[in-house]
Amino acid sequence: MPVTKKVGDEAYSGSIVKKGEMTGVVIATGSNTFFGKTAKLVASAGGKSPAQEAMFKIGNFLIIVAVVLAVIMVASIPVAMPTVFSITLALGALNLSKKKAIVSRPMSLS
Repeated sequence: MPVTKKVGDEAYSGSIVKKGEMTGVVIATGSNTFFGKTAKLVASAGGKSPAQEAMFKIGNFLIIVAVVLAVIMVASIPVAMPTVFSITLALGALNLSKKKAIVSRPMSLS
């Protein structure tokens, strides 16, 4: 909310001058300012709220599930590779035969 300031009144860092001009003298910096003290209080409050703890638990669970699924997928790919390769060759041979190409024998895995 806009506030009228007079000579000698305090203005905090981050104040916006909407009308007129303002000259100031810096009397505190860093943790000695209003915002610095506020940040220090927030940091010292510590602890996590129940909502934060729940979010961290859910996040950790999802990470573990994603890693397990990735391992399962990587492990299953080599097992299924011969089957997928054979089916792909058979479908390719079928497609070529429909175009009247002579397919003597498709490639084999051996």
